[in-house]
Amino acid sequence: MRGGLLSLLFFLFLFNKTFALSWESAFKTQSAAKNVHFIAKYTDRDGKIHQLEYWRVSDKKLKRSTDGKVEIYAFKTKEGDYQYLVLDKQKSALLKISRTNLYRLGAFYDWYSLAHILKRPISYRIEKLDKKPYSLGNYSCKWYLVSEPSQTYSVCWSEKLAIPLLIQDDKNKTVWEVQKVDTERIGDNVFSINKKDLIELDVDEELSPE
Repeated sequence: MRGGLLSLLFFLFLFNKTFALSWESAFKTQSAAKNVHFIAKYTDRDGKIHQLEYWRVSDKKLKRSTDGKVEIYAFKTKEGDYQYLVLDKQKSALLKISRTNLYRLGAFYDWYSLAHILKRPISYRIEKLDKKPYSLGNYSCKWYLVSEPSQTYSVCWSEKLAIPLLIQDDKNKTVWEVQKVDTERIGDNVFSINKKDLIELDVDEELSPE
């Protein structure tokens, strides 16, 4: 009986080692296209549907526009960190803020979560799903099951784009869907901000201990 139990535990150990994936091996970003532009719809935790338009140039800069109301910009600095700008069109306000102060204000965004949509959890398990790949135009994705302590969801990850084309919850309901995507060159004008009539606030200065 004891030998059978040990054999079972050993089998489960091998199973975990064989089928459990690391975050980096499942959601690869190294071979992503330099320019990525897409339009997607997603459902938030309150069940409301939103539209996101997104532009990314390598790991240098990105822009995200949610419902045409709020825009988030991220620009890589010479020091290798990122500077963030938040444009609230409804309030005509432009906020300049660093990642550190975003965290201090409770907005847990960083380059990875903004650029690749997914937020890496502290504790997780990832398994590759035996499910037919999904395609959108010339771009396809493979399915992975992500299990966290509080939720489980399926991600169809496009290695070429380094974003998920689809995300489904534990009831197979689609909560994220890319509707249009292209990898054409993105002009610098996309990242320019017309500051006329905007209230500008440097949050880093406001939160400075000095």
